Amino acid sequence: MGKGYISINSARSALSTLLGPVEGNTIGNNPIVVRFLKGVSRLRPPTPKYKTTWDSDIVLNFIDKSESNENLSLTQLTLKLVALMLLCSGHRIQTLNNIKLHEIKENGDELVINIENRLKTSKAGVGTTIRFRLFHNRKLCVITCLKYYIEKTKALRQSEYLFVQCKAPHQRASCQTISRWAKETLILAGVNTLRFFCSQLSACLNF
Repeated sequence: MGKGYISINSARSALSTLLGPVEGNTIGNNPIVVRFLKGVSRLRPPTPKYKTTWDSDIVLNFIDKSESNENLSLTQLTLKLVALMLLCSGHRIQTLNNIKLHEIKENGDELVINIENRLKTSKAGVGTTIRFRLFHNRKLCVITCLKYYIEKTKALRQSEYLFVQCKAPHQRASCQTISRWAKETLILAGVNTLRFFCSQLSACLNF
């Protein structure tokens, strides 16, 4: 009792899959069930997960006012790259955690990342691809920052994965570590992390 449209619709889909067609038609397509779901959608329409979102310009302005890539420490450069990649791709923390160096290819003014590992949001038989394009502002350009990060960690890294720990032995960074970096960037930029959790580096991106 008290369930909303999304929960009931999920149950309809599950039943349709488990029970299969009945007299050439699935339960989910039964006229009575369809009418019932329409009624539920009117009485209990789905509501957005977040009622408010934070302004991504806060973080972008913070990065734009910071030092250039060459003058940033490894920690500062890492925080910057995580923030830019999440904001510019709309992907989840898990996606960044699974990027390997050999999957990163530069093609003119575009950088393409074809992730081989199966991700939570991956479809069967379909890989995950991220594309970034050069941006005129070097401080806010993901490609510029990414290339400098790879060069800066080249002699330090002990992993083929893109993101490595900022401290020795510089092994692969976990999802928890990358999430902490994202939250730390929000705090430094002045975003209220008590209101907006680190799992939503951008509520509009919803990763």
